[in-house]
Amino acid sequence: MVYFDELKTENITASGAKKDNFHFTQNTAEYQKQNQSGVSSGYGLRWALIASSPPRQLKVAYVESSGPASTNGISRGAEILAIDGVDLVNGSDTDTLNDGIYPSEAGESHTFVIRDLGSATTRTVTLIAADIQAAAVLKNQVIDTPSGKVGYLMYNNFRAYSETALVDAFNQLAAQNIDDLILDLRYNGGGMLDLSSGLAYMIAGTDN
Repeated sequence: MVYFDELKTENITASGAKKDNFHFTQNTAEYQKQNQSGVSSGYGLRWALIASSPPRQLKVAYVESSGPASTNGISRGAEILAIDGVDLVNGSDTDTLNDGIYPSEAGESHTFVIRDLGSATTRTVTLIAADIQAAAVLKNQVIDTPSGKVGYLMYNNFRAYSETALVDAFNQLAAQNIDDLILDLRYNGGGMLDLSSGLAYMIAGTDN
């Protein structure tokens, strides 16, 4: 993997964003486990790295319904200030920070200093990584509006295991006779093309 790491550019744009946000390497067995079952070692949350260089800013984008993050009362918008005693905002020990953010296996324990959304104080929590199955459909609901029923579907990946959840979600929306659909793909990292085609078919129907 070192060879491919050398090929990836670490250059940044004028705004400070990475030029290459997409290329990565991953252990084959780990990738297959994630693709087939959606299981990976973590805390049951999604990170949002707002700024990758000092002063860094790392927040929680969303939390799965079950997992270490949920158990410890962590929710969307919480900001991470330190990991395992290292200042995340301005600290130089990036190895320790990355080890805490991305645990390599279940059972790893890391300590976080966090500030919850809307709070002026901080708290310290210890998260123990677990094998978590990421929810393919994180939200599926119907919103009543003056112009009709609007379905809201948050679909987070196109991996093999997500097909059943996607079909179930659309059946639920169809049963409620929605008039419009909001499809939220903000955190969808892509995946299988046949699933993306199936999604388009379920939205457009047979007449389009």
